[in-house]
Amino acid sequence: MRKTLLLFVLSVVFITSGLFAQENFTRGSEYCSHSKSHKQNILSIPRGPNSFGHTYDVLNYKLDLDIYHCFVTPFPKDFVASNIIYLRIDTALNIIKLNAVETSLQIDSVSMAGVGFTHDNAFYVSGGFVFTDCEPQGARKWFPCWDQPSDKATVDITTKVPSNVLVGSNGRLADSDQVADTIWYRWISRDPVPTYITVLTARANYKLDIVYWPRPSTPEDPMPVRFYYNPGENPDYIKSIINPMISLYSDIYGEHPFEKDGFATLNNAFQWGGMENQTLTSLCQNCWSEGLVSHELAHQWFGDMITCGTWSDLWLNEGFATYLETIWIESLYGYDAYKSEVDYNAS
Repeated sequence: MRKTLLLFVLSVVFITSGLFAQENFTRGSEYCSHSKSHKQNILSIPRGPNSFGHTYDVLNYKLDLDIYHCFVTPFPKDFVASNIIYLRIDTALNIIKLNAVETSLQIDSVSMAGVGFTHDNAFYVSGGFVFTDCEPQGARKWFPCWDQPSDKATVDITTKVPSNVLVGSNGRLADSDQVADTIWYRWISRDPVPTYITVLTARANYKLDIVYWPRPSTPEDPMPVRFYYNPGENPDYIKSIINPMISLYSDIYGEHPFEKDGFATLNNAFQWGGMENQTLTSLCQNCWSEGLVSHELAHQWFGDMITCGTWSDLWLNEGFATYLETIWIESLYGYDAYKSEVDYNAS
């Protein structure tokens, strides 16, 4: 079979929409299950018995986004970006199909190997806040992609923002260059990411604290855990327990699988408890809940490192995360508390 590497360059105008109200729960599993049952990004696509198979394999998405004016009154919801897609094919193809939502994306050019495009029938902005929430098939609302959980790719995301804005994303912060009142952040994930847990979170006047987890395999290079939070919030308790929590899960299921981890609280446009984006979990406003954080952290192993092949398998992600949440409870309060939590979840 012939293997061919193709590169697409897409220049895109993005339009974003969607605001929701916030609800709160006590257990992380309840926060998360509520999130899954109220997602707005479910799209109907043809499925077959081998639906996780595909004619090409995306290797990397390289996004360059100018979202500077999204942070300036009147906070418009559109921005201009380019998307370079590296992919591998195993046979000759006459067409490359990508997912892009026509109501939120306007693709004005396709260059190099591409000769045209078709749409196959979010990005949140408000008052100094920009964030994405992609599960299950919302990544296609802010960048053209093959939007299935079975296809992981590395990501390279550069954003242009005002200098008072902090930006978080997948992987490591490779660079941040400031010129006058503008700063460019570049985030690169060396680990492949499913599109539904690809993330961009940015806010003017965000607070940022970093805790370092002493990774056993590389004690000279501890893993940063980044805490982005809104003014007036206090993540100190979660910061104090995050290292023991990571160590507990690492002892059971193997060392933390990624080069960094992080949590970012959003605003009231994010109604759900949490979303386990790879290496940067989204949390609802002021939701520094021990149960929620223990649940979402568990997803870095189950959901992010190990990802379901189809959406019908998503219960496996949630089952393992709920189980690890009870393991954390047992480590604090003993077997009786663990048994009580298991009984509650089974009821």
